[in-house]
Order: sequence, then structure tokens, then C-alpha cells
Amino acid sequence: MVGDVTTPAGETLTVYPSASVLVEPGRKVTGLGASDAEGLHVSTTADEPTYFLSQNVDPASDDAVRGMVIKGDLWVYNGGELVIH
Repeated sequence: MVGDVTTPAGETLTVYPSASVLVEPGRKVTGLGASDAEGLHVSTTADEPTYFLSQNVDPASDDAVRGMVIKGDLWVYNGGELVIH
């Protein structure tokens, strides 16, 4: 993900199970919908987690995983933000 992403009211951006999303550090996803039927929806399970990872990480380093692992449904809406550093 290059740049910030905003999901406008009435729209949904869905990220499915087992996806890996590489994000520039400090970028954010903002959901502007008014309910959990709009905005960013991460649809995932404990068996098929979704990853939001910083793209500025050296895979050979000890801190190779910076970001977040989501193991259940996540909604970002009503002006909420998901930020990866």
C-alpha cells in the first residue's frame, strides 16, 4: 500500500483471509462509513490470519515482522483509522 487509503461512506474495502498487505510506514486506512457494514473490513479467522506489514523491514533482521496479525473480523469505520508504523 503506497499512500493513505480512505474508504468513503457507503463503500467497503474487504481484505480476505491469508492476505499479506505491505504498507509504507506511517500510512493509514480510514473508514468513513457510519456503520460496520461500511469502511475497511478484514475478514479472517485464526486458521487463516491476515497480515498488515511494514514494507521497510529487512527480512533477515531479528525484527523482520513489524505490523499486525489479524485473526478475526476487524471493521474500521466512523472516521476510525488503522495505522502501520
